[in-house]
Amino acid sequence: MLTEKEELEDLVEQYEANMSNATSLRVRIMEIVNDDKYNDDKYKEKILLRISNATNEFKSFIDEERYSTKS
Repeated sequence: MLTEKEELEDLVEQYEANMSNATSLRVRIMEIVNDDKYNDDKYKEKILLRISNATNEFKSFIDEERYSTKS
């Protein structure tokens, strides 16, 4: 059984790995949609909107957490 501190450390490590993976995924997505051979503009816009929405949702979550810990 992990102590609370060990569990927290494990969770932070997982979080860091997931953030690194998300960055790599975003880079690859952008490489594909920005390729000159990729010409489905309607689908490209849909993909970019989904990425943008996910990013904004994450940023909002971080902002909420930041402000709730300052109180």
